[in-house]
Amino acid sequence: MRMQFYRVLAAVLMMVALGVPQGVTAPKTYGALAYSPSRGADGFSYNYRTPSAARSKALQQCAARARGCKIVANFSRGCAALAIGRNAAWGVATSRNRRTARANAVRACRKHGSGCRIQRSICS
Repeated sequence: MRMQFYRVLAAVLMMVALGVPQGVTAPKTYGALAYSPSRGADGFSYNYRTPSAARSKALQQCAARARGCKIVANFSRGCAALAIGRNAAWGVATSRNRRTARANAVRACRKHGSGCRIQRSICS
């Protein structure tokens, strides 16, 4: 009886293992970050199916708050961050993870001014 149980268990495990498709990955998604340097407003998007849809949404959000918006970051399966500082200083960065994107955005902002802090960070 015990031997039959193990045979059935082995057969079930084998079917499960063979039934799982190999190399299946999550669908690629896109995001974008728009910014108006003259006004300090931003717009963002994430988890869009196409880069153009992601850019369009980010620009739409930013334009609802200010003029002069432009795309400052595009990303896919990663993160983007925007840091702003005194005297219109700003920096943006993308990375595979949020922490690195944030650190690099602050570093980029500090090249142009001081008092830099994260205004927005997003991941797709």
